[in-house]
Amino acid sequence: MGFADAGQLGIGVIEEKPYQWPQVVQTLNSILPKDIVSGMDHMVALGAGGDVYTWGLGGFGQLGIGPTSSEGILALPQRVEGIPPLSIIFSGADHSGGVDGTTPTNSRRSRMFPLSKAPPLTLFERICSTRTSMGLG
Repeated sequence: MGFADAGQLGIGVIEEKPYQWPQVVQTLNSILPKDIVSGMDHMVALGAGGDVYTWGLGGFGQLGIGPTSSEGILALPQRVEGIPPLSIIFSGADHSGGVDGTTPTNSRRSRMFPLSKAPPLTLFERICSTRTSMGLG
């Protein structure tokens, strides 16, 4: 349900028409996501094996797939390459990321991966250096 003007429904269309009923995202049928989060105009799905899929508006790199179309829109879910399997995903208005490891809040070895292709940081380093950008303080 909602608009598909930025491809955020993941059904392969980009149009400013409201969808009043839930739509099946066919691409996700084979992925069997264990978590899905949304940003302002983009979505992130976490597959059972830790693979990450994104779609929607990616003008700020929040899709993690590099350049898409001229408008930065991806209307179907696409797998994010170049990151290890993740256990947690998160998203804000114009950003997305994830954490690897099984105990991210208790382990210095867990790393956070911004999907904009920035180098990974340990979760501990990220919290200490950018508390307010994560909404933690």
